[in-house]
Amino acid sequence: MSKPLVAYPGSCHFRVEVTDPRAKGFRLLDASGEVPPIHRFENDEHRERTIVGLTEGRSPSLTTSSRARRLSILDGERKEIARVDVHLEVGRVTVLQR
Repeated sequence: MSKPLVAYPGSCHFRVEVTDPRAKGFRLLDASGEVPPIHRFENDEHRERTIVGLTEGRSPSLTTSSRARRLSILDGERKEIARVDVHLEVGRVTVLQR
């Protein structure tokens, strides 16, 4: 049985799935290019990041602000290799695929 998702006003839950083997991580960008924090809640711990790593092209379930508009996919040197427009919805887990 999975744990309920932690929510706060304007929070959006998502996962990332990328098939490009160069993809090692990602960050999100809002409409003005700012980087909103990404939150991970696991085992009663909270971690906040601006860049999250991918394991075999996948991320765990994460939470961020509803302001996020773009997914920036990064290689192992944290250089952007792709950018994808995203639409996250409050109250729903969105799978961001590339």
